[in-house]
Amino acid sequence: MSYGSEYSIKQRLIQRAVAVVATVAVNAVLSGVLLAMFHSSSSLPWLQPTDANLALLARCDKGLGSSARRACVEQVMASVLARDAAVQVAERAKELSVDRP
Repeated sequence: MSYGSEYSIKQRLIQRAVAVVATVAVNAVLSGVLLAMFHSSSSLPWLQPTDANLALLARCDKGLGSSARRACVEQVMASVLARDAAVQVAERAKELSVDRP
């Protein structure tokens, strides 16, 4: 007769295995949720810290509130990305015109 042991060793091992599986499942779900939440922010474009880009962003730091600063930064990002895209298109067009007879 054993005192204080209501469950057999097999039952305790099964309970521990279920607890481990549940813990792993919860951690996997939480990790997936965190990855989904931060995926969109990590895929945002970043500007290179060139003198021209820093000068454009410097005007956003002058006495603006947080929402106005955010709008200013978004406007700078859009203009720089459009400028860079235009430069890439021009370079590509130049390469194509050189290749033509």
